[in-house]
Amino acid sequence: FFQRGELANVYLRSYVDHDAFAGEPNEGHLAAADLLLTGGIGTAVSTNVDTLIEAAGNLLFGHVGAGVSRDKVAALPPNKSPMLKIHGCWSDPAGTVWAPGQVAVDPIKTRLTESAVWLTQRLLDRDLIIVGYWTDWDYLNQVLEEALAAVQPSRIIVVDPCDTAAFEMK
Repeated sequence: FFQRGELANVYLRSYVDHDAFAGEPNEGHLAAADLLLTGGIGTAVSTNVDTLIEAAGNLLFGHVGAGVSRDKVAALPPNKSPMLKIHGCWSDPAGTVWAPGQVAVDPIKTRLTESAVWLTQRLLDRDLIIVGYWTDWDYLNQVLEEALAAVQPSRIIVVDPCDTAAFEMK
């Protein structure tokens, strides 16, 4: 669908359930929202295209400052811990990463490049906590590897509730 230019107007309209990204936030969503709202973490990055972390913030009586681009999160007030939604958000299906080919062409390519630079600056000399990380998007693993090499965090903590065998596979 992406290669034929039909991702937004055919695939997303006809084959994706528009309620598929709705639901109740789980404990991970609530924890991320709580850490963002209290300033327990200074920066968050999510590949989730749903709005469950934001919904969790609402349940906790706060507004999670989220954005899909460097410009959106950089414009947040200085007392707000930003969450960069690197793959976009279901609130803008056409601007959301659905297919690997999208990351190689504009406007997604430029948005990801700018976001990677912003993220590198935000993570410099910071500890890193990775919650429930898993991806088969090779480009995302490469971006993470490059960012970590550039910022050289003193600690990386990975939190994932799966068992050891499943974690090793990830």
